Amino acid sequence: MFKISSALLCIALLFILPVSSCAGSDNPFAVHFPIKEGVVYYAVRGNQKGAKLLYFKDYGEKQLLIERQNTTFMKQKAHSNTIKLILPDVEYLLDTKRKIAHKIPKQSFELFRIYQKLSKKKQQKILSALQKGFGKSLDNLDGNCIANARKIAGITCNEEEKEGIHLCRNNGLTLASEVSILGFNVKTFATKIEAKKVDPALFEIPSDFKIVSEPKKDTHTQKIIRRLLSSQPVTPCRSAKTAPRKRELHEALYEEIHRLCAHF
Repeated sequence: MFKISSALLCIALLFILPVSSCAGSDNPFAVHFPIKEGVVYYAVRGNQKGAKLLYFKDYGEKQLLIERQNTTFMKQKAHSNTIKLILPDVEYLLDTKRKIAHKIPKQSFELFRIYQKLSKKKQQKILSALQKGFGKSLDNLDGNCIANARKIAGITCNEEEKEGIHLCRNNGLTLASEVSILGFNVKTFATKIEAKKVDPALFEIPSDFKIVSEPKKDTHTQKIIRRLLSSQPVTPCRSAKTAPRKRELHEALYEEIHRLCAHF
């Protein structure tokens, strides 16, 4: 069911190298990618080395994320393959060995359910807060944010920072991230983005998979709603004082690999 494109032959090289707005619905928490449909290729380096593929449709309302990576930390090594299916109202973590789809509540949909039960006055206050913080992650309402700070794989993104985590995103599409906590460092960055038609079958759970619902934990979503309703102002993204930061050497190198692969 989950067919990987032939471009993965080139992505194999990555393992060798050292390495909000509304998306056509009434949900103000939904993501809206800058491209309607396509594929994003990522490289992972640091304590984790590997690659990721993100298939998406409808400006990110539907996503299929495939991750393959090796982790080394404190002399311990581990290998992982992860497949996550993201739909407008729910997420699934797919266990291909046991053929189980773990059903997980989707944060943006859970936020919308809470939002719908609020009074019009409170809804308007939340919309106003979201507008002021446009371009920021909901988990980073109080953190730093620089608008149009970088350009990765041809797309400009806002750079955010909070508690050892750096992100560069464009309306919900993460183009780069870096986690640096207690000696553990992992960088993930997009090396190529293709705007093209994606097989709708990629966003369907195989018929022989068993769906298992995970326990619902909405304390975090409640916290976000309370923060948006509080009197504490949401800090907007600051304008970049200089031109967008140039690509780092490793990002340019991975993009060059993709260009070379196009000739084979």
